[in-house]
Amino acid sequence: MFKRTRHIDLNNDNQFSDAWVVFAILLTLVGLGLNNVVLTTAAVLLLVISGLSWLWAEASLSALTYHRHFSEHRAFRGETVELSLEVRNAKILPQPWVTVNDSFPHILPVTEVKLEVNPSTNLADFRTFWMAGPYQRITRRFNCTVGKTYQ
Repeated sequence: MFKRTRHIDLNNDNQFSDAWVVFAILLTLVGLGLNNVVLTTAAVLLLVISGLSWLWAEASLSALTYHRHFSEHRAFRGETVELSLEVRNAKILPQPWVTVNDSFPHILPVTEVKLEVNPSTNLADFRTFWMAGPYQRITRRFNCTVGKTYQ
């Protein structure tokens, strides 16, 4: 029923990289070489935080599913169909920040939501933000009127 895929945006740059681990190892060696307790403690804390961040990143997308469903398979111009979006977090690790980007045909606008139409593809971009706690399922419903144009 749910397709399990992971999408990682490689163009998204963040503050954590392998350089932090290399820096922490070098800092540990310098702290041990100088017999400096403060420097060694800071380096070990940096290693622990880096390890926990890596584990969190690896485990964060597992058991997280997203499902989009329309109430009808076919609709005529002027009819309203219900769009149901569901995020399910089936693990104990909470998901404090989940952003989902959907693309819809421009003739199927989501009621009461401002969507940006991409003129080159004729698709409208729909972005939703989710905060899923442990073992939580969140469902949101929207109405879409077929054939209504964007303003």
